[in-house]
Amino acid sequence: MKKVLSAIAFVLISSMTFTSCITEEKDNTGPQIEIVTPEDGEVFAPGDVMNLHLKFKDADGIAVYQYEIYNEIVSAPNSFEDEREVPIGGFVTEFPIIHKITIPEEVDNAPTTPGTYIIDVKARDFNDNLSILRQTIEIVAEEE
Repeated sequence: MKKVLSAIAFVLISSMTFTSCITEEKDNTGPQIEIVTPEDGEVFAPGDVMNLHLKFKDADGIAVYQYEIYNEIVSAPNSFEDEREVPIGGFVTEFPIIHKITIPEEVDNAPTTPGTYIIDVKARDFNDNLSILRQTIEIVAEEE
C-alpha cells in the first residue's frame, strides 16, 4: 500500500511540476493592417473618388479601427482632411472594408492644396494592442 501511495504522490507532484511549466504567452501584437487601395504614391485630382480599401486581421479580435488623411505639411492652408473612427460591434477576427472618399475641389472656399497627403490607419485589438500603417497619396492641382 505504501508503494501505491508513493506512486500516486509522485504522479501528482510530477503533474504539478509539468503544469506549472506551461505558460500562456500574452498577446502583445496589434492587428494586421493592409491598405489594398490606393497604392502608395497614387495620384488624385480634386473631385476624384478614392476607394480606401482596408483589410484587418487579428486572432484576438479587432475592437476598433481608425483612418486619418491629412497634408504632410500640417500647416498648409486649404488642405483636405478626413478622419473616421469605427468601433466594431462584435467579435470579428478578420474583415475587409471600403470607404469611398471624395477629394474636395475646394476647402474653405479655396482650391484644395496640392501635395503629398498621408493616410494613417490604426487598429486596436481586444487586448489593447495597437497597430499603425502609413502610406501617402499625391493630390495634384485642379486642371483649369
